[in-house]
Amino acid sequence: MEKILRKFDLRDPKILDLACGTGTLTLELTARGYKASGADSAPEMLRIARKKAESCSSSVTFFEMDLRTVQGVPTYDVVLCLYDSINYLLSLRDVASALAGISDLLLPGGLFIFDVCTENNSLKYFRDFTECEHGDGFSYTRHSFYRPRDRMQINEFEIRFDDRPGRWNETHRQKIYSSNEILSVIEASPLEMLRMYDDSSFRPATDNSDRIHFVLRKPPLTSS
Repeated sequence: MEKILRKFDLRDPKILDLACGTGTLTLELTARGYKASGADSAPEMLRIARKKAESCSSSVTFFEMDLRTVQGVPTYDVVLCLYDSINYLLSLRDVASALAGISDLLLPGGLFIFDVCTENNSLKYFRDFTECEHGDGFSYTRHSFYRPRDRMQINEFEIRFDDRPGRWNETHRQKIYSSNEILSVIEASPLEMLRMYDDSSFRPATDNSDRIHFVLRKPPLTSS
């Protein structure tokens, strides 16, 4: 991500990490000297994020916010929405609503950087996938499978938090969009398309990409 910021000559940007989860990326950006804030729709994830910030004496701010109704926070030079969070928006109408709100959060000339998982990724890795992981303050077991008929990836989680007894079961649904569908929404949005990258490289995205990073820009102000 830092390489993209350098590539587009953004110096000392103010960053919003949308769908920040437990704040791992937000706090890493802050530790690297960036002015970063985080936002997420899940109160439990934000509780962990704030606890992590407190434990490392960070003053980073976390907001509760739904991607579909982005509003009510300061403006930024860069908005990030990574780890296929856009795939959690289950209709193109919701994606369009998110782009419109994110445009309002950006300063003129500011960047919106996001990624999506592709159908190639779901077919290759998530036809029938199980994993167990321990994260920052929680652990989970995940079972994922893909439904090609409606391009829906289903992720079933059993979650345990380190600081409380019990377990929570969640089912996450992700819509797997084609790149053309995403491009059509971008074209109708207030933002302009700059680049599509293959995963975390600077190679152009292709039909064989497992993940695509999009770089959009809010048009800069023009002098009259």
